[in-house]
Amino acid sequence: MGDGRGVYASNDTNAWNYQPGQACTVVVSRAGKTYSGSVTLPGGIFIPPHLSGLPVTWAFPGNLNVATITKKNSDKVFRFLKSLDSPWTPPAEDLQDQASYEIDVSCQRNLLGSFDGGADPACLITAEDEDTEVLANP
Repeated sequence: MGDGRGVYASNDTNAWNYQPGQACTVVVSRAGKTYSGSVTLPGGIFIPPHLSGLPVTWAFPGNLNVATITKKNSDKVFRFLKSLDSPWTPPAEDLQDQASYEIDVSCQRNLLGSFDGGADPACLITAEDEDTEVLANP
């Protein structure tokens, strides 16, 4: 951590259960020094069924909340939206034809300089929750 090099990540879902809103402390030991930082996990995303009239919501926002709308059977991103607030309703003009769409919503919290103990201020803690749903147009 002293030189700001390296990435530490855990995608091991057997190690712990991701709970949006939960405060987590990240502890890293390197070269005989221990650093810690805390983050509140973002997320709790709900994507309602197509044509339900309900908005997409998340209970715990990040500082970067984004959505991607992709037309199914196409690898082209139809719309990428960032800096969203909950509740959010996908633009009606994006879902007009009889196609199916995939909506991917990500709530990400990035905390720069959040480690204590004299860690490099460029060290970053990132926590992310993501949900994807296929919206089938009838």
